[in-house]
Amino acid sequence: NQGGNQGGNTGATIDASKYTIIHSLKAEKDVESQIFVPRGSATLEINKKGYSGSCFEVKGRTQNWNGLGIDFTNLDNKSFDVIGKEVYISFWVYHEAGSPMDFSATLQVNKPDGTSTWPERVSVEGIPSGKWTYVEGTVPVYANVKVPQINFELPGSDTADFMIDEVK
Repeated sequence: NQGGNQGGNTGATIDASKYTIIHSLKAEKDVESQIFVPRGSATLEINKKGYSGSCFEVKGRTQNWNGLGIDFTNLDNKSFDVIGKEVYISFWVYHEAGSPMDFSATLQVNKPDGTSTWPERVSVEGIPSGKWTYVEGTVPVYANVKVPQINFELPGSDTADFMIDEVK
């Protein structure tokens, strides 16, 4: 199950030990939900039916890009410079849309001219409905960009609710 610009894996195959941990979010504390920024009409709730306890549930989506954004500032308000580096992303994702759905963790950046672009993503195609699926991958953050953030979203035309858990 791979797709998108960078592709994604549905099994642990990347050596994550070579990366500095910025976020390790399991929805165990309400403060963890405050690190996410809802995008568009999306709302964020804590749901008790997570992969490993509670999880982050995204509801009320009216467009495919509606979801959650997360930057590179941790819970202690420490910012991490990822410009010109590779970022590792892993998480569990779940939906109940009925049919398989594609899912992406998309890098959003500001270009030097101030416009936004979405150059890279960790994408997985055909995540089954009603089943937690592990996703991991890497994205490069190019040296000439500013204000990078990762957006969790269903990239197709669907507006289904979804849940994510154990976000790193």
